[in-house]
Amino acid sequence: TDDHAVKTLRNAASWLREGGCLVLKENIDNRPKGDGLDEKDSSVTRSSKHFETLFAKAGLVVRKKQRQQKWSVKLFQMTMWWLGPADT
Repeated sequence: TDDHAVKTLRNAASWLREGGCLVLKENIDNRPKGDGLDEKDSSVTRSSKHFETLFAKAGLVVRKKQRQQKWSVKLFQMTMWWLGPADT
């Protein structure tokens, strides 16, 4: 759930050393219908905007964002974020 994601991000961020960052790599679902649950494997896909809202709720800011290059058009887009504490 979103609450679990925020809790996990906060916990991971609490272990960062000064100047450290978290790197997150996720499948992105930017289709108009929004986020989705795959009943077969219980995975959840979220939009970039949704992920970035969760990061903010966890007290993190995006330092860098990059889309996976050379990725199959048959698969969900893969995006990587470099995150740091909002208070630094």
